[in-house]
Amino acid sequence: MEQLMHADPAGFLWQTKSCYVWHCAVEVPEEPEVGMAGVVDLGIRLPHGERLTRRFLEGTQTRAVAAFVAAKGVDMTVHHFETSFPKTTLTADETTLAEAGIRGRSMLMVVRNNS
Repeated sequence: MEQLMHADPAGFLWQTKSCYVWHCAVEVPEEPEVGMAGVVDLGIRLPHGERLTRRFLEGTQTRAVAAFVAAKGVDMTVHHFETSFPKTTLTADETTLAEAGIRGRSMLMVVRNNS
């Protein structure tokens, strides 16, 4: 049985046996085809060192990227995204990747929030 662990404006976070899944308002969009216009090739470095790669459209909201990471087992209620250069902090909200300056080939790091 799933249990409600946390609710926030971006959606609800449910904890299952092995991962965190964003539910309700946030869905992970289908991965766009290679070579499509407006595609971001995104590398994502998780806190424990694993690296994920996935394509998203530039119009994808950062909260959908957070839902993708949450589905891999990272509790995004206590983490956020950062870029390395220039160093920028991104929140999981309705901001699109393009609005956040994430285009082409980019890397995001998942970093634990300060307590």
